[in-house]
Amino acid sequence: MERFSDRAPRLAGALVVIGVLATGGAFVYAGGSHGKHEHDNADKPKTLTGEVVDLMCYLDHGARGKDHRDCAKRCITSGGPVGLLVDGPSGEHEQHGQRGQHGEHGEGHDEGQRQVYLIIGNHKPLNSKLADHAAKQITVAGKVVERDGMKMIENTQIVSVGKIVE
Repeated sequence: MERFSDRAPRLAGALVVIGVLATGGAFVYAGGSHGKHEHDNADKPKTLTGEVVDLMCYLDHGARGKDHRDCAKRCITSGGPVGLLVDGPSGEHEQHGQRGQHGEHGEGHDEGQRQVYLIIGNHKPLNSKLADHAAKQITVAGKVVERDGMKMIENTQIVSVGKIVE
């Protein structure tokens, strides 16, 4: 039968290895948290240009444009969710007013490439500011986020307002 004193060096060696692995893993983990991540640029403001739509009617039956403007204004004023309908693959532009790769307003794109973003302020609706812009082309700036296929621009600031979309 093996005595404890005979097993002690092996047990101590195993504990040292476990300790080194555990602390080494902690150092790697802590060091990794300070490195560059792909999402480091996620908080940088982006600008988007598109049409202000009331999401209830747009998502339900594709209603948009000048023919739907009065209804959209009522829906937005009553508290319905507001969206920005953007042409192009992403609709994002540089914050400093540079044009996106497909033009500032996404000219030349078909309906299949449109993106819809929920527009909100600082964790609150912007309906009172956006209702009068229903069916208009606007440019907004804010933090663009996406989760599980849902896109949103938050902390939104209106940069410019264009004309009513046909």
